[in-house]
Amino acid sequence: MKRKPQTAQDIARIATVYKKDSKPICFVIMSFSGNPILETYYEEAVKPIVADAGLECIRVDQEGFNGQISERIRTDIQCARLIIADLTEDRPNCYFEVGYAVAKGKPIIFQRLKAPLYESKLPFDVKDFPHIIYGTASDLRERLRKRITALLNDK
Repeated sequence: MKRKPQTAQDIARIATVYKKDSKPICFVIMSFSGNPILETYYEEAVKPIVADAGLECIRVDQEGFNGQISERIRTDIQCARLIIADLTEDRPNCYFEVGYAVAKGKPIIFQRLKAPLYESKLPFDVKDFPHIIYGTASDLRERLRKRITALLNDK
């Protein structure tokens, strides 16, 4: 059975059904490997800066829901005002989600930890997007705040 494409009205209805409040969403794409370094940067930099910007920070692995995770990811991306994509661990699913967000025309902030373990070359399809290459939580907070402010004021 072929799936019917979702309309803007379908997406708005879905968003109101499963979101607790009417805050705009910032969907975070990142590896869910449990890496304590990345988790620390997420908790100490990404979440507070997103909240300061008045957005609800959403990570699909931290949401409670029933159903298919892939469908939930697509819906979250469609409903998001902004996407943050941390490509530090080069996970194929993250690149797939980024591609979907690009196809949907979503504003995306790319970021990557600058550390010897993660210093692979950026893949061809994303290297021409601006990236925040961060080394510390304070560095990430400062640069992320500037990028979010610029993106939210641009629209």
